[in-house]
Amino acid sequence: SLQRPATGPALKRMFLHAWRLSFNHPASGERVELTAELPPELRQFADHGSPV
Repeated sequence: SLQRPATGPALKRMFLHAWRLSFNHPASGERVELTAELPPELRQFADHGSPV
């Protein structure tokens, strides 16, 4: 459950990230692909298991 107390380090936000998103452009039909690295606070948590 999302409402239970944390038993260890916790983020103050959801750990939700789309590394890559691709779709066909609605007007041109051209394939569009966007990528994004993890934000620093999520990278810190992923690497060390603790928030910034």
